[in-house]
Amino acid sequence: MDDIEHRRIRVSRFRDLNDPFELLAVNNEEMKFRRGLRSWRDKFDKAYGLLCFSRDWHNPVLWSHYADKHRGVCLGFDLSKALIRRVSYVSKRIPLRFENDDTARGLDKDFVQRLLLTKYEHWRYEDEARILVKLSSKLSRENGSYFFPFSRKLVLRDVILGPLSELSIDRVRQDVRSAYGKAASVTQARLAFKRFAVVYDERSVRIENAYRRAEVGGATT
Repeated sequence: MDDIEHRRIRVSRFRDLNDPFELLAVNNEEMKFRRGLRSWRDKFDKAYGLLCFSRDWHNPVLWSHYADKHRGVCLGFDLSKALIRRVSYVSKRIPLRFENDDTARGLDKDFVQRLLLTKYEHWRYEDEARILVKLSSKLSRENGSYFFPFSRKLVLRDVILGPLSELSIDRVRQDVRSAYGKAASVTQARLAFKRFAVVYDERSVRIENAYRRAEVGGATT
């Protein structure tokens, strides 16, 4: 709710992600390169962060891991295709590559781009897409964290309360309406009845649609 109010999203740091192989998904058998790769990772982490999204909010495991065990809130965005990159899931670690195969010239640029988007295949359930963010003074900071602002390239469209959320959907809808008008919808999620999925609660969808029709007709809500 704080992100909604301040129109921003927290920038994640590679060192804080729950996958210890982030930026290290390399088949690196030679000991002489391991220290150098870790040093590069530490320097890269100081200069860049990332925004992580899933392409499918219906997976219940996502809600368990990233939404306070279904008590949290899912924010849905329209994202600029120029910014977003899909993660690739692999079963084997990728080979280390240097510029023109010359170790003195550093890591190959295409290899670095691949490394940024490579994860072990068991993370596939996340169906992740990422935005790489350069850390700079242009970003707002609070309590040691960087925040990326909403914009025409990062547009809030959906606010979905988890199946076990204790937030008042009426209060959330009021807050979102005040800040975003009709640009973002507010709905409640529930557990599906016939499959392992989190889906829209139809009652909240009907209420949301009624709010939108009333606004179109000029009524106050």
